[in-house]
Amino acid sequence: MGGLKGDEKYNHLHLALEAADIGIWDWELSSNRMLMSDNMKKLLDIDIVHRGSSFKTFIQSIHPADRACVDASLNQAIMQKGSFDMEFRMEKSDRSIHWMRIRGRVSLGIDGVPERVVGSIHYKTERKMAYDNLEAARNE
Repeated sequence: MGGLKGDEKYNHLHLALEAADIGIWDWELSSNRMLMSDNMKKLLDIDIVHRGSSFKTFIQSIHPADRACVDASLNQAIMQKGSFDMEFRMEKSDRSIHWMRIRGRVSLGIDGVPERVVGSIHYKTERKMAYDNLEAARNE
């Protein structure tokens, strides 16, 4: 991307993330504000205008059975000043269940205290279904 200028680089990155079903996010811990890429909002079926842009909005998009586990993993990463990588289910507004993979890393301030968590989210439904079907076929 050496020859591309600012807006062109952004547009190419945006298209690449969308083509790969990947969203990116940045969670500012002090304000609890979570900036989400357009593709992340689309993947999670989040309407920022009506639901806001906070960590709470993100957590509420996760399937109720998986929320506590995701929240605990994120909090553990913050306490350990580390990273995390996990899969979870989410329920879209049409009641369909989808699988996501979330990865992130804690970013520290100059004082060494966790300041933000940044990461990516990947759409995994088709891959998860293919894996489950393969496992079911092996067990028959």
